[in-house]
Amino acid sequence: SSAASDVYKRQSYTNTEAGIKRGKLHIKTNQLFFDDDYYFTYDINEEVNILLITEGNESKNLEQLYMLNDFYNYTSASIDQIKQDDFTNKHLIILQNVNTIPSGIKDKLNDALKNGTTVCLIPGENTKLANWNSFLGQHQLPSLLQKTNLNTELNYFNVEDPLYYGVFEETPKNYKYSKITQTYTLNIASSHNYVSLFEYGSDPVSY
Repeated sequence: SSAASDVYKRQSYTNTEAGIKRGKLHIKTNQLFFDDDYYFTYDINEEVNILLITEGNESKNLEQLYMLNDFYNYTSASIDQIKQDDFTNKHLIILQNVNTIPSGIKDKLNDALKNGTTVCLIPGENTKLANWNSFLGQHQLPSLLQKTNLNTELNYFNVEDPLYYGVFEETPKNYKYSKITQTYTLNIASSHNYVSLFEYGSDPVSY
């Protein structure tokens, strides 16, 4: 390619050994004779601490997923029995099937986000929209509209998102898309900070 062109190349690799890692990326080209080495470091934790907060009937899907690997230190608690200490040193916090987020838990989630914790939000079947949207709005996320009944399938899977880096050995094809019977449509503004991972039709999907 010419000197004025851009080339994008994605390279995936897997390293699960705990500790601080140091790497170097070397670009070999006849047109570049300086700044052709890129050095980087990153840390791999010995384990990932995951907190699952549920309301009502707990789905076993996430529990079964994270218990497959000892790398995940997985704990679960009901939203009405959660304790402050449960939020300590968590790398991932998941709210699953939660209809109302109490103010105290919102505060703990805000603290966790400031400390770099990843938070995953899965609304309940009878989500209190005003309660959820007040929290989503604090973080410039799309708000939830009324729940809609439908009978369709997903038709878009954002496999290029960094969330899936290292998950697939090669780009998957011939997806078997899940069926959808209910969804909360998202109210999206241009200022919102979000990435759509799944869609049906032309609408981003939130479960």
